[in-house]
Amino acid sequence: MNFQSKCLKPKISFKPLFLIIFSFFSTGLYADWSFIGLGSLGGNYSKASAINDSGQIVGQSLNAAGETKAFFTQPDGIGITDLFPSISTSYAQDINNAGQVTGAYYLPTLPGQGESPFHAFVTGANGQGIVDLDAGGKLNSGLSINDAGQVLGRIFSIDGSTSTFITGADGKDVHILDTFKDKSIIPTGINEDGQIVGWAGDWSMPKFSVITGSNGMDMREIKGLSNSDGVTAFGINNAGQAVGAVDFLTNSEGSLSHAFLTGVDGNNMMDLGALKGDTSSFAVGINDIGEVIGHSTTNLDDNRLFLYSHGGMTDLSALDVVTGSGWRDLFIVDINNHGQMVGFGTNKEGGTEAFLLSYTADTVFDPQPIYIPPVPEPETYMMLLAGLGFIGWFVRRRRSAVH
Repeated sequence: MNFQSKCLKPKISFKPLFLIIFSFFSTGLYADWSFIGLGSLGGNYSKASAINDSGQIVGQSLNAAGETKAFFTQPDGIGITDLFPSISTSYAQDINNAGQVTGAYYLPTLPGQGESPFHAFVTGANGQGIVDLDAGGKLNSGLSINDAGQVLGRIFSIDGSTSTFITGADGKDVHILDTFKDKSIIPTGINEDGQIVGWAGDWSMPKFSVITGSNGMDMREIKGLSNSDGVTAFGINNAGQAVGAVDFLTNSEGSLSHAFLTGVDGNNMMDLGALKGDTSSFAVGINDIGEVIGHSTTNLDDNRLFLYSHGGMTDLSALDVVTGSGWRDLFIVDINNHGQMVGFGTNKEGGTEAFLLSYTADTVFDPQPIYIPPVPEPETYMMLLAGLGFIGWFVRRRRSAVH
């Protein structure tokens, strides 16, 4: 099912001048927003993982046989297709501007050889061909790829240990990254210089995040705010600006977090706050213009998508094209340099479906000024959490953002 709805430009007519002025200010836009469901490969499930600057989108979808398959679209999200028709199970995690895709696929083994592993892969341009990265371990997956074809990924070994790898151009020469503070880093992004961001820790203790220099070298910690208690980095752009969530209280069940944006090379963290009226937020992606996407929330029933741009936050969930779609439970995952955003949600039929949300170059923004929610004292905050049932939702959302 494809859904498309647009907010059209107000058209000047021979109506009285006050009606023209009212029409202009009531819309707040000179241009269209569009919200499009991408459909599926035949099942009732699809999730987008990434979008490149041509609008080519990758992710995974169920086919008619119930198999989970990596999908690939043409520019602007047109034409969802099976990336590997002959492979029974596959996942696409990222795509670069040449159309090279990385992710994982299920590699069958002969009888008696034990459990079949998942293998990280990289394709050629426009999703053509497949190269097994042979990264080792019981299973492994590519997670992110830059325009040189450097792949960032994760390895899970038979003994239960984990590690992170980075490759050279076009997926060649797998290199295992060093640990940091004796912990393996969970990688979340790589830019054109080979700078990597990621995080370590778990949900029951303070977390820390790292950024590297070129090609994954010279790893260092991303410094939080003066009163913060943990940092989780989820993305990086080509200037080395990192985004994610900064925690202000950590306990055995959850934490209050605000979306953050750093300056160049992960320095000078800035608190982005949340949408007005919300108490918590986290950022999941950033483009080279410095536009940031993420989620703002108060509880299970109030999760809103935001776009940080033009000095403030725009509530994407309140756009006419979104509210008019009949979709719910939306999650946003990536943004390209043209402001095209992808994610997934529950469509009108009740299935999970990938979507493309876009604006055009002449869109007029009127964002909310940055709003920094107050951080309650620990005792007050624990009572608030108990009343709202917030912890379980936020942990589930935060987990899904990094898988």
